[in-house]
Amino acid sequence: MGEAETLPSDEKQAETGICTAEESIVWSQEVEVCLFHAMLGHKPVGVNRHFHMICIRDKFSQNIGRQVSSKVIWDHLSTMYDMQALHESEILPFPNSEKSFVLPEEIIQDVKEVGSEDDVKEEFKEESDPPATHEEGSNSSVKMSERSGSGREKERERAERGGSGETGSGSKESAGEKRKRSRAVEKTEESSIRSHPFFLSCVIMGKEKIHINIVVIGHVDSGKSTTTGHLIYKCGGIDKRTIEKFEKEAAEMGKGSFKYAWVLDKLKAERERGITIDISLWKFETTKYYITIIDAPGHRDFIKNMITGTSQADCAVLIVAAGVGEFEAGISKNGQTREHALLAYTLGVKQLIVAVNKMDSTEPSYSEKRYDEIVKEVSAYIKKIGYSPAAVPFVPISGWHGDNMLESSSNMPWFKGWKLDRKEQHASGVTLLEALDTIMPPSRPTDKPLRLPLQDVYKIGGIGTVPVGRVETGILRPSMVVTFAPVNITTEVKSVEMHHETLTEALPGDNVGFNVKNVSVKDIRRGNVCGDSKSDPPQEASGFTAQVIILNHPGQISAGYSPVIDCHTAHIACKFAELKEKIDRRSGKKLEDNPKSLKSGDAAIVDMIPGKPMCVESFSQYPPLGRFAVRDMRQTVAVGVIKSVEKKIGGSGKVTKSAQKAQKSGK
Repeated sequence: MGEAETLPSDEKQAETGICTAEESIVWSQEVEVCLFHAMLGHKPVGVNRHFHMICIRDKFSQNIGRQVSSKVIWDHLSTMYDMQALHESEILPFPNSEKSFVLPEEIIQDVKEVGSEDDVKEEFKEESDPPATHEEGSNSSVKMSERSGSGREKERERAERGGSGETGSGSKESAGEKRKRSRAVEKTEESSIRSHPFFLSCVIMGKEKIHINIVVIGHVDSGKSTTTGHLIYKCGGIDKRTIEKFEKEAAEMGKGSFKYAWVLDKLKAERERGITIDISLWKFETTKYYITIIDAPGHRDFIKNMITGTSQADCAVLIVAAGVGEFEAGISKNGQTREHALLAYTLGVKQLIVAVNKMDSTEPSYSEKRYDEIVKEVSAYIKKIGYSPAAVPFVPISGWHGDNMLESSSNMPWFKGWKLDRKEQHASGVTLLEALDTIMPPSRPTDKPLRLPLQDVYKIGGIGTVPVGRVETGILRPSMVVTFAPVNITTEVKSVEMHHETLTEALPGDNVGFNVKNVSVKDIRRGNVCGDSKSDPPQEASGFTAQVIILNHPGQISAGYSPVIDCHTAHIACKFAELKEKIDRRSGKKLEDNPKSLKSGDAAIVDMIPGKPMCVESFSQYPPLGRFAVRDMRQTVAVGVIKSVEKKIGGSGKVTKSAQKAQKSGK
C-alpha cells in the first residue's frame, strides 16, 4: 500500500500541530509509553497507530540529524511493509530484535533525500518538547506539576480511547476496564528514568545475563582508554552513527589513529560538561556477562575515582604497557601500576586480569621475550600484594590493532593461551574477552539490610530527583521507605530502574537509578548512604576504630593527623584522634600500647573522627562500607578496615510526607 491512511480526527489534529501545549505534553508522554513497551517487547496499552508513527518519526529524526514528518516516513515505509497489517498486529513497522532497536537503512536514506524541513513545520508547530531532544535537568522538560490536574485527566481520556482510534464516540468500556486502564496510566507515570537523550538508541540489557562491574587500572599512557574504547566500540552500546561522528572529528583534528581512545575521550568530555551519557555507552557484552565499566580511565581525579570505583568492582583489569621504557616507568616505585594493583586488592577486589598492552611497540614487535619478562615481574609483585598469579590470566594484547582482544592474533603464534587455576574453577583461553568470561560472579548479600552508597544525584525534568548508585547489600524495591545518612532524610522510593528497565527489586551488584519523592537534589549527595528505614537504617558516624597499614608516608604520623579518607563513595577528612596500639601487620598481635607515631610499614589500631558528617560501617557487617584508603599529598598514604563504629545519636530527622503516608499505610 503506497497511500498514507486517513487519520482519525483527533490524530489528524495532532499531526497538523493544531493542539495546545498541554495536549502536546500528553502526546509526548504517551509516545514514551509506547516506545518503552515496544522496546521491551510488550504490547503497548491504549496506544494507537499515530503513536507508533511518532516513535518512528523521532527515531528517524535522531538518525538523520533533523526533524522529519510522520507522513513522509509512513509513505516510504509503505513501499517496504504492509503497514496496515503491522499496525493491526501492534508490531512497529521496522525490524526489532531482542538486543537492539533498528531502522532499515534504505528507508533512512530515502527519507533523508526526500523529506524537507517544510514537511515538519506544521507537525511541530505546537510541540515545544519533542522527545528526541529531551535533556536531563533542562527547564524545557515536562514538569511533574504540569502532569497533574486537567492534563492528567486528558491523558487518561486519551488512553481510554487510544487503542481503538475512537474519538469518544462508538463502543464504551466497562467501568472495570476504565479503572484498569486508568491504573495502567498511573503506573506509567511512576515509571521514572526514561528521559535520557540516548534513550531511543540504547541497548536493552535485561536480566537474562549476569551483570559484572569492572574497573580498568594501570599507569598513565598504558593504553587504558584505547583498550576500554576498543571493547566498548566492538561489543558495546554506542550506536554506529555516534562512532562515525567521533571518527570524523578525530580525523579532522589529525587524531585518526586514536579513534578508540577518542570515542572514550569524547564521551568523557560530554559527561564532564554536564551532558549525561547513557550508561549503556559504558558497557559491553561478553558471551556470559553484561560488563559495566564503573569509572572510565583518564579522569583528572582518577585515583580518587578509582578508589570509589574499585570499592564497587567485581574484577580489576590491570593494563601494563610493554613498550620500551613504559613498563619500567609503570612498575617503578613511583609508578601507578603498583599503587593501582595494591589499592584494588586492599579495597576488596580479589579478582584480577592482567593485559600486557602495546605488544606492537616492543622491540622487535610482538616479542615473546619481552612478554615473558613482564609476566615474571608483575607476577612477583601481585603475589606480594596478596593475589595468586596462578588465578590471574595474563593476556598479551594490542588495544589499538586488536590483537588478542576479541580474536586470537596471528602476530603472536608463540602465545598458546592463558590458563587459570583457582579452587572454584579451571579455565583456559587466548583473548581478553574470553578472560573476562572467567570472572566469578560474587555472592550477593541479599539477606543483609539495604546499603546503597550514592555515586551521583541527578535532577531529571519531568521525573524529579534520581539518586544513582550500586546496591552493596540488601534489596531495594519501589514503594520502600528509605533513609539517607548522614543527612537523616527519610522518604519513599517511587521507582527503580536499571538500563531503562523498570525493576521490581534491585539486588546487590545492580547499578541503579531510583526516583525519590519530596527530596531536593540539594538535600542528598555523592557519599550519602541509602538504607531501609525499617531494617537497621544507616546513621551518621561520630567516630570509628580502624586497623590501618601505613604504606607510603615520608615522615611520621602522630595523633591529630587529618588526611582525606576515601570510603565507599565518600571523600571526607578524618582525624587520627588516638593511636591505640601498634600491631604486627601479618599476625595482628599487639606490639606496643599508645605509640607516639607511625611510619611507613607500620600497622596500628587507631580511633578516627570525621571532620564532616559521614556514614561508614564496620567491615564485619558491611564490607564495602568498612574499608578505606587514606589519601594525602596526592598519593595513598595508608589503607584500613573499620573494626567498630560509634553512631551519632540524633533526632528523628526529616521525614517526607510521602514517607509518613507510606508508613501509615504499612508499606
